[in-house]
Amino acid sequence: MSLTMVFTEEDHVIKFLHQNKGYSARRLIKKFPLKNWKIGGLNKLLKKINDVDSDIKHFMFTSQVMKSIIIG
Repeated sequence: MSLTMVFTEEDHVIKFLHQNKGYSARRLIKKFPLKNWKIGGLNKLLKKINDVDSDIKHFMFTSQVMKSIIIG
């Protein structure tokens, strides 16, 4: 699984609102009605955002564990 994902400026706003304000796909659609976003597309993007963040956290945890094993 890849840890990189290319985000547009719009995706960064979506990511910020989702992670810091708890916005769901439905709330984003209500907040930005002129964007003509589809619920399925936003849900897919939010899933990718969450998956990438989960992968990064897992990688960081695994790195710390390995470091503590190696260093002792």
